Amino acid sequence: MGTLGAKDIRQMQQVEVVIAPSLLTEGKVYQSAQKLGMGK
Repeated sequence: MGTLGAKDIRQMQQVEVVIAPSLLTEGKVYQSAQKLGMGK
């Protein structure tokens, strides 16, 4: 629930789910642009 930012079960159930077809590369561009994670 903390990862989703939900305070309770009801809020967690209302979270929009996004399916990323390429989980290994998803977000790497953003990480490198923000100098976060392995993109430092």
